[in-house]
Amino acid sequence: DEKGEKSDSLCLEMELTHNGIMKEFPSFTKQIDANEKIPPSYKLERSVWICIDDYVRIQGVGYGVLPRELLKLLPPGVTWPVNFGLQQYANLNGLIPFFEENSDLGNEHQAQRRQRRLSYAATVLLGGKATTSKVLNREMRQKLLEVPTTAGRLWAVLECFQEFLQLAR
Repeated sequence: DEKGEKSDSLCLEMELTHNGIMKEFPSFTKQIDANEKIPPSYKLERSVWICIDDYVRIQGVGYGVLPRELLKLLPPGVTWPVNFGLQQYANLNGLIPFFEENSDLGNEHQAQRRQRRLSYAATVLLGGKATTSKVLNREMRQKLLEVPTTAGRLWAVLECFQEFLQLAR
């Protein structure tokens, strides 16, 4: 059953973390160790989307290059900045958010699954081709995929996008 699978998955993640195979991103760990508050996942998720929007604009490639599956992870009912183009692009192209299509799931469960998928899917933008960038490369993508928690991955993806955007400006 689903509850047993989730329990087994958590045990495996704990074992992999304990053995050093999976590990939190260093800045996330520092934040926790310093007893600093970690923003809730929905805030990290919103910030990641804003960075993805900026990333596409700075790259000058257009929203059409983004995988449709990624765009379907846009959270519903979010107030975006005025210049945020991803939502408008998704609406114009009939991209119904994945979790609205599967509305039999509870809202909180939908949000958690959407955020988890985004935390993995956004890494595609960070490690496609081998680059000379210290932020956007395959090694960084591998490090992101080794992060055991959704909040930790969202934090790490956000940090990578922010660093890239800062260097690109």
